[in-house]
Amino acid sequence: MGINIKKFSAAWCPPCQMMAPEIEKLRDAHKDWVIEEIEIDSNSEESEKYDIGYVPTLIINQMGEMKRLVGFKTKEDIEKTVKEMIVNQHTKKIFR
Repeated sequence: MGINIKKFSAAWCPPCQMMAPEIEKLRDAHKDWVIEEIEIDSNSEESEKYDIGYVPTLIINQMGEMKRLVGFKTKEDIEKTVKEMIVNQHTKKIFR
């Protein structure tokens, strides 16, 4: 399926801390997804590359299609976005 998620966060960010258990639930439910946590204060190059202005921010990449989610998101919110991306990819393939 090729799901890659980058979670940009900061230690001083309460919504980032609230989202940590949601990310763990996601990891447990989707072992084949690659989920990377990036601390913006110690990883400014990566933050600049993705133009991160607010945290938490998720960058979801699925077969070249990228989505950005900003702010606290639940496991279900993230799964819904990924599902929409997968459906969109399949629709594009059908109508080529």
